[in-house]
Amino acid sequence: MFGGIDVLHNNVGVTVLGTPADLSYEQWQRAFRLNVDGVFLACKHVLPAMVEPGRGAIVNVSSIAGMRHVGYPYPAYMPAKAAVNQLTVSLALTYAAHGIRVNAVAPGFIDTPLVRRQLSNSSTESACEAAAYVNGVCLPVDGGLSMSCG
Repeated sequence: MFGGIDVLHNNVGVTVLGTPADLSYEQWQRAFRLNVDGVFLACKHVLPAMVEPGRGAIVNVSSIAGMRHVGYPYPAYMPAKAAVNQLTVSLALTYAAHGIRVNAVAPGFIDTPLVRRQLSNSSTESACEAAAYVNGVCLPVDGGLSMSCG
């Protein structure tokens, strides 16, 4: 057949604008189902195929909104992406001994049709200007040392 699974790239996300008072509980749940549950379920089903040969890499796409407020009312998206970040850390530490690396990429605003539609009335800098290049990123490359507690 094709061999094992070496890489899993979880690239999914949905945002819903609105304050907590504006959002329905269904919108809240949808944000977590798509942003967190999708990552969890993909990892759940792929990790056994990576554990057996003792290698693999998982890359989760998170968001800068999972680390800090971005100036927009994303009360469901922000904690969902924060959950992706912590799931990434948990998986990284749990599966490091099995030769599996798990990391997350946390982009800022990327100039896409979705972002343009959602933020078209915004007075802040455009998505294109904000995402022109990667700048000022401090990416620890320490084998998970900065995330472990001991």
